[in-house]
Amino acid sequence: MTERNFRRYSLVDVEIVGHLAYGISFKVEEGVTGFIDKADVSDTSTSPADWPVAGQIVTCITLGIARDGRVRASARQSDVFLARSVDNPDQALRRWAVIRDRKFATLPELEEFFASRESIPLLEWARRQRVGSADRTRAAEIISIMPDELRRRLG
Repeated sequence: MTERNFRRYSLVDVEIVGHLAYGISFKVEEGVTGFIDKADVSDTSTSPADWPVAGQIVTCITLGIARDGRVRASARQSDVFLARSVDNPDQALRRWAVIRDRKFATLPELEEFFASRESIPLLEWARRQRVGSADRTRAAEIISIMPDELRRRLG
């Protein structure tokens, strides 16, 4: 595979090779290996007994290349959902970081976010993050002020 195939937040099907103290090892194809950190195995806390087993194919998103050359990935369903739901997950998450950290400076910025195709997938993703995280906390704030029609789309 080429570097292009591993751009951040791209979808990739991996074959689980085994469990490690820090997560799961996998292969993408012959000669291309990687790992899923235990924090990125699931949206909920799971024990290694609940992790995918050797030979299982799992859809992940790539997080980058580790210093040792292995592919880093996330199998969290919220991450996979977001990657499938927006045209450019990297750009969407960068936009979300600004919204999360800076808040909205003006009403037009808030309205622009609500009108974007990314608003619902980003809020779905953010509210699935860990309790107390900045992403989940900010999503709750935004959901509380969003128009009812959009809130219903969140389900």
